[in-house]
Amino acid sequence: MKIFVLGIGAQKSGTTWLHSQLMKNASIDMGFAKEYHTFDAVFSEHCSYFRTDLVNTISNKEKDGNLGGNRANCSEHIKRLSFIDNTDSYFDYFDELHSKSSNTKAVGDITPSYSMLTCEAYQHIKQGLELRGFDVKVIFLMREPVERVWSMLRMGRRNAGRKGKVFSNSETEALRRDYRSPHQELRTRYDRTIVDLEKSFAAENIFYDFYE
Repeated sequence: MKIFVLGIGAQKSGTTWLHSQLMKNASIDMGFAKEYHTFDAVFSEHCSYFRTDLVNTISNKEKDGNLGGNRANCSEHIKRLSFIDNTDSYFDYFDELHSKSSNTKAVGDITPSYSMLTCEAYQHIKQGLELRGFDVKVIFLMREPVERVWSMLRMGRRNAGRKGKVFSNSETEALRRDYRSPHQELRTRYDRTIVDLEKSFAAENIFYDFYE
């Protein structure tokens, strides 16, 4: 068996729980991260900042002389950047990860913003993995759309609040302002995601479920 588990979201729909359950299985190795943010950074203009953030993080550590301070952490940043700049290195990484142990039957990546991708991106992922002998299994978890957007908003405001940001508007006002944005719509128009998935993968290789 050589399985690749491709979790594509949706954000705030139980993907962290799914990852923790898979990690409890001794025959599954998800690598050094839950979310690799490779193909969203490559194929979505709304996620191009992932690459910029990585470059800035690596550059700042180098300027501060801390590039070797936390070697594992720095190595992960550099690996992620290499995946974005050359997706073959992403496919090769998981191919090598699978081959490290005869007990490993599956590897994978659960990045919720992959639900924003198009058919072109899904076909690129499928081709790269199948060339390395993987049977790709897609998991798409969904959540009631308004609750999903609201949960995402609360998380963003909570994280910003920890950094000292003070908000002049309420959560409800922020929701009214943000829910129509292209960024939110792409994550929540499950119908669009499903159409593009089913153009790229066989039905028997796609699993749908619901947060509720």
